[in-house]
Amino acid sequence: MQSTEQVVQELVDKANISGFQKQIFFICSFCAMLDGFDLQSISFAAPALISEYQVTSREFGIVIAIGLVGVLLGAIIQGPVSDRIGRKPLIFWSLILFGSFSIACAFAETIEQMMALRFLIGFPIGMLVPNIISLTSEYSPTNRKFLIVAIVFSGFPLGAFIGGLISAILLPRYGWESVFLLAGVLPVFTAFAVRFALPESVQFLFSKHHSKIGSIKRAQIASELNRLFKKMIGTDVDVYTFRNLCGPKSEKNKGSLVALFARSYRTATL
Repeated sequence: MQSTEQVVQELVDKANISGFQKQIFFICSFCAMLDGFDLQSISFAAPALISEYQVTSREFGIVIAIGLVGVLLGAIIQGPVSDRIGRKPLIFWSLILFGSFSIACAFAETIEQMMALRFLIGFPIGMLVPNIISLTSEYSPTNRKFLIVAIVFSGFPLGAFIGGLISAILLPRYGWESVFLLAGVLPVFTAFAVRFALPESVQFLFSKHHSKIGSIKRAQIASELNRLFKKMIGTDVDVYTFRNLCGPKSEKNKGSLVALFARSYRTATL
């Protein structure tokens, strides 16, 4: 019996990359760009903020550093959260949250307020990237998976680069507030594109279909799975037949950090 991941991957590999999959890759790459811009926005505005708050560069360095602590914590907790609510909702709410907090940064009157907001921004930023990479990987054919994931992830430094160029134009004309406003408004608008254009993880939907839920909800998930497969590979896939191809879902090391250091994952983790 094959795992769910293996069966899904075989179905993806049998078809050419569809327009639907390209849409997924583009949205995920754009989300990575926004992530990179927002994370670096504090650095772009740093000289103006140091002058505004009348602090030293060393004191302001704490504001930048604490944001990275939030990113670390967000990356750690995103796994269990995405397993519970799904990747698409987590991507949606990550964009909403770090966009909203970034807009709030434009109105921060003290360095303490800015520090608190940058810490809070770090959480959704840290949760976003692992999920867009995972979703990209799931919808990518095996022979192009690493290339596609690399291209999507390159959106992160590209967003920081483009954000720096835009900030250089905005700062002298409209002040440091404009950088945070732009870095906040774009993710909020993008979140609604995600809401309507980005699909849920097939593996997550299948796991929900396999779990103890009502018959109506199970039928809705089955319909959604069939719709996704039809858009992705151009043919119907009966979810009950699909389910019979898969072995029982393994619970071994589920949600465990220890699993990252198992022999099969140790090299990639380190």
